[in-house]
Amino acid sequence: MNKETFKKLKMGDIVKHVLNSTMIGVVTGNYGDRVTAINSYDITDPDEWILFINNKHNKLPMTDKQILEWFYERLHYIYMENENSDYMLRLRQIIDNWKQD
Repeated sequence: MNKETFKKLKMGDIVKHVLNSTMIGVVTGNYGDRVTAINSYDITDPDEWILFINNKHNKLPMTDKQILEWFYERLHYIYMENENSDYMLRLRQIIDNWKQD
């Protein structure tokens, strides 16, 4: 994650520490120079973290493409499905070629 993305984190985004895969938190507040996530993580160094799940789809109604993107991210990041498996590659292809809703 870069500093720009770090500053744009919002409530509901899910972050994961780069070196410790068990440190996953849901953002509860962003104060510019630090972000607070559940499990009491104070995130102060953006180089140590990646944006795990972006909460961009936390609004209803979602478009069909947004639902497929959410489904793909959930399969990959929550259920640790390999993004190079045949069905994940096909799902990514469908999403990438989706016409605007």
